[in-house]
Amino acid sequence: ADKVRSSASCDKSRKVVNILHRWAGQVGALDVGYQAGTAAIRKKPIKFLYLLGADEGKVTRQNLDPSAFVVYQGHHGDAGAEMADIILPGAAYTEKEGIYVNTEGRAQRQVYF
Repeated sequence: ADKVRSSASCDKSRKVVNILHRWAGQVGALDVGYQAGTAAIRKKPIKFLYLLGADEGKVTRQNLDPSAFVVYQGHHGDAGAEMADIILPGAAYTEKEGIYVNTEGRAQRQVYF
């Protein structure tokens, strides 16, 4: 934010606009220091991959060892479900309780009735 503020041609006391991320989970992941990427998998193929329902097809069977075992767990079937050896059911966020970070970076509590 400081870098943007210093390069902007506006009053230095103005607030910087937040970026609206494409995926709500991305904000929470960035908060805890997660860095997305598949470079490590492509350099040294893994033998086991557990996908938790949000894989977006970034990893394909071509990126994995031919004998790799893939487990997909989710509630609606992303690209990873198609290449999985085993598919396990998963609850949608509306079917469970939890605390989520929304796209504004605010914590929201979800209560299941």
